[in-house]
Amino acid sequence: MYVLHAGAGRAAVVREALERTGHSVATVGGGTLWQVHVHTATPPAPSPAPRR
Repeated sequence: MYVLHAGAGRAAVVREALERTGHSVATVGGGTLWQVHVHTATPPAPSPAPRR
């Protein structure tokens, strides 16, 4: 779980990437602040590095 500071478009891209590597994916928030959560059997794998 982590906090993502990005717009809605970037949050959607992160969610799509996480859906390819895990399950029970959630990106909730709005504006430029999002909470990101994913369940996975390989924890280091699904962490797309958010762009700053």
